Amino acid sequence: MRQWARRGTRPRQPADQRYESAYLFGAICPARGTGAALALPEAPLLDFESLQVEIGPLVRQHDRAAGIVVSDLRSVTLNPGQARALAELPGRTCAELKGLDPDARSLFELGVLSLRTAGGKD
Repeated sequence: MRQWARRGTRPRQPADQRYESAYLFGAICPARGTGAALALPEAPLLDFESLQVEIGPLVRQHDRAAGIVVSDLRSVTLNPGQARALAELPGRTCAELKGLDPDARSLFELGVLSLRTAGGKD
């Protein structure tokens, strides 16, 4: 389709309506050979402040006395600051996590803690 425009300008083109978009979310577990995926027509609206902290889904065992966490990824020996954070943070919302200390932040990086929607396990 030919569209006319003045010299030095670009012709207007109608938006391409041939395709639709979708949001794809996925996760795999190589150790088990399993995976899960979601295909959503729109991005889910999440209020970050209402997300809750929980023990990570890959954590299999937590020995509070020894300060050891065993997960599908690795075994971690917690320092006293990490052990205190692991006892205090689960169940709190992101709105309550302003100014996390490095020990608490490292628990997220290690996969010991994760976030979930406040409505339940997703």
